[in-house]
This record gives sequence, C-alpha cells and structure tokens, in this order.
Amino acid sequence: MLQTSRQHRPGNAFGLACLFLVAVVGCAPHASRPDPKVKGDDDTVALDTGAATPLPGQAETGPGSKPTPASPSSPGFDLNATTAAATAGDVNAQTALADYYARGQDGVVNWLEALKWYRAAGEQGDARAQYNLAVIYAQGLGVDRNYPEAADWYARAARQGDRHAQYDLGMIYATGRGVMANLSEAKVWLQKAAQQGDAMAQIAMLQLAAANTGGAPSRPEEMAALYLKAAAQGYPEAQAALGRIYAEGLGVERDAMEARKWYALAADRGEGAALQWIGSSYLNGDTAPRTVGEGVEASAKAFEAFSKAAGAGYPPAEFNLGMMRLTGEGGDANPQEAFALIQKAAEQDLPAAQTQLASMYEVGQGTTRDFAQAYQWYVRAAALGDQEAARSVDRVARHLPHESNTP
Repeated sequence: MLQTSRQHRPGNAFGLACLFLVAVVGCAPHASRPDPKVKGDDDTVALDTGAATPLPGQAETGPGSKPTPASPSSPGFDLNATTAAATAGDVNAQTALADYYARGQDGVVNWLEALKWYRAAGEQGDARAQYNLAVIYAQGLGVDRNYPEAADWYARAARQGDRHAQYDLGMIYATGRGVMANLSEAKVWLQKAAQQGDAMAQIAMLQLAAANTGGAPSRPEEMAALYLKAAAQGYPEAQAALGRIYAEGLGVERDAMEARKWYALAADRGEGAALQWIGSSYLNGDTAPRTVGEGVEASAKAFEAFSKAAGAGYPPAEFNLGMMRLTGEGGDANPQEAFALIQKAAEQDLPAAQTQLASMYEVGQGTTRDFAQAYQWYVRAAALGDQEAARSVDRVARHLPHESNTP
C-alpha cells in the first residue's frame, strides 16, 4: 500500500510474510480441491489521501520547500496551484500531487502521473515518496512489475529510517526477490525495523532465531500478542493471521466472532489469505447456504472473493477460482479459463493445483491431451505429498514411451 498516511502501515508489498508466519499460523496454502486458492504476492493498495505526514525524525518540509500543500481531499486543495508548485520543484507539492493521482478522481486512478510525481519527490530524498515508488514497481501499478527497481527504492527509504521500508527490504533480502538473497543483510534491516517497534519485523526476527536453533519461535500466547500489535499497526497479513489464530485457538481462546472480524478487516484491504477464507466460508463454512437461492448468492460472493484474491496472485484463490470456472459454479463454465488459472497455481507449487492440472492434461480438459505433461505434473505433486498424484503416476506412465518415464 502507498504511504499516503502514517496512521497505518500497508501490508508487505511483496506479500512474503508467509516465510515467517508458517510456524505459528500455517500461512502456507492449505486449500484442498475443489476450493479456489490465492497467493499473497501483492497487497491491494489502500489510500488515505490526506496531506503527507513526515516520517519519524524527518522534517515537516523537504529541503528548501514551502509549507505543505493542502491535502488532495481537503476543500483547500488547488490542483492548478499544486501542479505549478510541483513543477517548480516543491517536494511537498510533488507528494501531494502524487497522492491526488494515486487516490483517483471519479474512481479513475492515474498511476503514471502518480509515479511521475512520487519519483520527482523521491529523487529529492522524500522517503515516503521513495517507499510509494517501491510499492508501485513491486505491484505493477500502471507499469510492468520491476522487482529490482522496487528493491532500490525500498533501500533508499530504508536508509532514511523508514521502518516500513526497512521491514520490506529485510523480507526482500530474505527471499531474494529483486536482489541476491542475503540472510545476514535481511537480519540487519529487520532488526532496524524491529528496534523501531515494527511488530512484523519483531515476528520475523523471532522466526529467524528459531530457524537458527531449530526450536519454536515463541510461546503461542506471545506470538498472538505480537500479531495483535502488528494488526493494530495496519498490517493486513497480521490481521489475516489473527483471523486464523482466533479461529483455531492458537494462543488464545477460540472466538469465531473475533476470527471473522479480523478476516473481514484483512479482506477489506485485499489480503489474499483473508479473501480466500471469506470465499471458502461462503461455500463451505458457517455461511453455507440452506436454500437454492442462498446457494446461488453464496456462490456469487465466493466467486467475487476468490476473483479479488486471484487478481492479486494468491495461488489458493487462483486454484479455487479455476475450479469454479471448471464446474460453472458462480457463473458459466469455462474450461480454458479454468486451465489457465489452475496452471498459475500449480506453477507456484500448490500440490492440489498440480494434481488437478495433471488430470486436465490426462483427459484433455481445457487443453490438448498430453500424457507427458500429465506425468510431469503428477510427479511434482506427488513429491510434495499429494496422495492422489502419487496413485496416478504409474497409471499415466503406461501411456508414455519407456525412455520418457522420468520426471
């Protein structure tokens, strides 16, 4: 999310927090066919179009700049005057103008103009603009995704003390998205963010320490408290984690109402795991329909939730949406579209999607029948523990020439 307000921290732009969440909340995909699936590669942008608030320790105005312009959402905002000031080099006018275009007018966002003015401010050293540039490039908002470019802008903001950028940069180094993976460098930046009170960075540091010792990161009660802190800081991935924590009683008493509250908050922010849960609950959970009419409505709502999560690249949602497109639940059946969605999920190592993809290759559903491809995908899914895939390998191998029976 773009930092048009310092009142909340948007979720990790790369959606890689699962690296550190698995031990406590099991954020690895846990959908099973025929549930649709989603991946947290990116978070949906949520904007507060108020005037730019300075970073901790940052001056209220940039070098040589005039007083901060009015917020794009305030009655005193003058687009022409702000544009003139931004063109003249006023860094605060540049960030205000970028916020204006990023917020969108009449529902239309102009990411290219937002990027132009965030870049102008970022090149003058404005850390918030630098962070927002990183988000734009990481998420591909109006431009092609460019992870190295995103990493560069995160680094610029992180060096100025932006704890949000420090956290994201630490995660980038931990996973090698846009840079060479470097665990030592990851720890440096995560530690800096943690020292500023960033709860997600604190969680990451605990998980790294546990990985080094082979033990548990902390007691469930302590981890639940940290996730609560991170959720209060505005991390949608922490809000989704809290949903599962309360749903399963991980360090807290089970509380279905609290679980739904946190999942809903995260879903409103476009968090994939939360949208996945919302969609699954409409199909299979406590909102399961009792009449035909309720069933149609529930399917439509599930389809909508999975579509949002799949649009953000969340593998379990891609899979579940693919299954809905395959069966026609929530809309017309479209085997070709289903195949494309399931393939995306399979390529991100979701075993259920790999098995389904193999099955579609085996029978020629939504694609041309291809026993070699079916065999390869069954083998991959079996290697990840999918029992159905393991049972299917030998059956499909019989359709292949002997020399092709290798993964």
